[in-house]
Amino acid sequence: MTPSASVILWGVLLYVSAGLIIALAFVAVGAPRLIGHGAADQGPAPMTLGARLLLIPGAVLFWPLVLRRWLGEPL
Repeated sequence: MTPSASVILWGVLLYVSAGLIIALAFVAVGAPRLIGHGAADQGPAPMTLGARLLLIPGAVLFWPLVLRRWLGEPL
């Protein structure tokens, strides 16, 4: 493998691994707070396992945007 291909492969690997970590944390904790706003006194809305599984691929791909939204910074 050429050195440039190795650098690109490691970059993609780091991006996807960081995305997977952030996506799993987001789906477990952040998604019910951000997506399922019920009444103010009810807290986070419940999310099904299927909904959480559907969010993972997009959250892995767009993890920088997910992290900024989760931390409360404007997009």
